Amino acid sequence: NEAMEKIATHSAAEYLQVVQKRLDEEQERCLDFLNEETKKPLIKKVLVPMVQEHCKVIILKQDSGLGKMIKLKQYANIHLMYKIFTQVPDAKKLFENFLVSSVTEDCEAMISDDGVGANPKEFVERCIDIKQKYNAIVHQSCEKDNDIGLAIKNAFEDALSKFEASSIY
Repeated sequence: NEAMEKIATHSAAEYLQVVQKRLDEEQERCLDFLNEETKKPLIKKVLVPMVQEHCKVIILKQDSGLGKMIKLKQYANIHLMYKIFTQVPDAKKLFENFLVSSVTEDCEAMISDDGVGANPKEFVERCIDIKQKYNAIVHQSCEKDNDIGLAIKNAFEDALSKFEASSIY
């Protein structure tokens, strides 16, 4: 099928551009040839096979998935993923869960760095860096989505609360 072939041969961002192009084509067809009531079922026919069935693979794609996009600060690509995935409830939840896991992993990596725990100034600076990194994603890529923003905030606070010295700093 087209989706599996494209996922295998394209980066996650390239695949999402293909999906967006298909969505745009279907929306244009709806405007040109069909009434408004037909739009939603038609769009769903694109989203189910191209996104819903493959959202986990797209997010976790080794060299180009969401993790790589975050690392490289590819806010436009993250926004494209967000924009497409918010149309598929399961995909949006996976997207949000991945961001939460990333926050937790970043905080845990910082906490496990021996030098950080002994240096309050470095600890606070690294906390601010992590918080700003994910705030940028929420604001620039996720259209200030309150649910995602709150989930990231909670993940950040939960991860830091496990580090005993964080309350002292």
